[in-house]
Amino acid sequence: MYLATETDAVFRRLKESATLENAIVIKAYPYTAKPPRLQKPVISVSPDGLTARCCSLGQRRLTGSYGIHIRLTVPHNLGTPVADSTLEAVLAALDGSGFNDIEVSGIRSTDAQDCFTADCKVYYRSQLGFTEGKLWTQQQT
Repeated sequence: MYLATETDAVFRRLKESATLENAIVIKAYPYTAKPPRLQKPVISVSPDGLTARCCSLGQRRLTGSYGIHIRLTVPHNLGTPVADSTLEAVLAALDGSGFNDIEVSGIRSTDAQDCFTADCKVYYRSQLGFTEGKLWTQQQT
């Protein structure tokens, strides 16, 4: 999977956050099976994409950014206060991770899933390259 290391870093940061101990943090499908019926908040983490541009003539140096997508899903029966506080805890857990941009959707109600959902997209500036056919990134601050 591309951006596996970067996705894992955000995943670990959320998983280790004390303020998210009442939530389930997973890697997004197909990497981890989703729980069939939610009993508590679920936070899924997956790659969102990347952009890269050549930054020097005559060299294979690339610079750009990559994104990590975080989806919050909270059962309706827990209410919007839990959805709000869990979203705030996700943002607090990301503080200090070196992101350059972040987009957060509003909390939406989805009757088909019987849940509240919110999406975060976190973007990091990076130098990028390929070694032996594998993508690598080096985060820039």
